[in-house]
Amino acid sequence: MTTACPSPPARQGARAAPCERITGQLTRTQLVDGLVSGSLTYLWLTRAPADEPRDWLGACPRLRTLQVPREAHVAAVPAGVHVIHE
Repeated sequence: MTTACPSPPARQGARAAPCERITGQLTRTQLVDGLVSGSLTYLWLTRAPADEPRDWLGACPRLRTLQVPREAHVAAVPAGVHVIHE
């Protein structure tokens, strides 16, 4: 399931950055097909895809923050993407 999520705090007067919160276990194809990838800057996965490379993140050229569960293993994240384990 894809829902809008609160964006990280923005500067006063700045527009909120596009953000998606993904709940449930989805495949890479489902994730990429379901995202508004061109403008997405913050992606919050409540369950990370199991043992898959994160090369699909390249479909989100403006992505700056990836939030994943604490136990998720994250590798091959594009340059410039900050990973938050929560």
